[in-house]
Amino acid sequence: MGDWINVKAKDVITILEKAKTGFPWGNYPDEKYRCLIFWYKNRINMTVNEFYNSNEETYSCCRFYTTELCLTIDEYNDAMHSTLSSFYTPNIAIDSIYKAFEKFGFKGGNILEPSCGIGNFFGRLPSIFDKSKLYGIEIDSISGRIAKKLYPNAKIEINGYESSNVSDNLFDVALGNVPFANTTVFDKRYKEKFYIHDYFFQKTLDKVRSGGVIAFITSSGTLDKKDSRAREYIAKRAEFIGAIRLPNNTFKNNANTKITTDIIFL
Repeated sequence: MGDWINVKAKDVITILEKAKTGFPWGNYPDEKYRCLIFWYKNRINMTVNEFYNSNEETYSCCRFYTTELCLTIDEYNDAMHSTLSSFYTPNIAIDSIYKAFEKFGFKGGNILEPSCGIGNFFGRLPSIFDKSKLYGIEIDSISGRIAKKLYPNAKIEINGYESSNVSDNLFDVALGNVPFANTTVFDKRYKEKFYIHDYFFQKTLDKVRSGGVIAFITSSGTLDKKDSRAREYIAKRAEFIGAIRLPNNTFKNNANTKITTDIIFL
């Protein structure tokens, strides 16, 4: 495997900021570069889970992030926010969404992922869609910078979705694993305030053109909760194609958690 696997996590920030064609200390194959970056992001995710599950003091977690991973306080806060509301998507779920798009007749076009993380969906793009234009939005600066390095041909905006600059009616499809949390997002454009996972549907309905398709992995609460306002909002603006309930262990290997989720197609 070589010495590349022994690189400390904090060195990856230097790699991301300074490397253009390879590592600062030598050129390695792209696949190893990708493996290291994925390992780094997964280490961030698991570290937060480890600290929260073991009831460690918050300052200890902060100390690990800022000293061992070499993050600024802002980057630490972004990582915390991202990790606690995000679940990293297994390949089988991503591939299933792309297969559905193919069956729906999609042959390529403008693709939006409004919570792209490090770009796992982009990395699984089938070759039949390889002429598509990829657009990603990611609030976590670390994840966003990783995605930019991995997918330089994609247009990736490091920003909150509520502050993004993407145009309305631009996209043929939108897909992704949206954040799950019982918190709301302030977006002055919308009077109706929904939980963050429902907000992503709300905003994306304005970003996808008429006749386009949205496929989001979301909390089961989108379909199950007693408050029907979000479902009614969506139903007035889109046709419900279908939904798939995923097993509650779908994210066990990627995020060390059990959670009930759905893939919703609009």
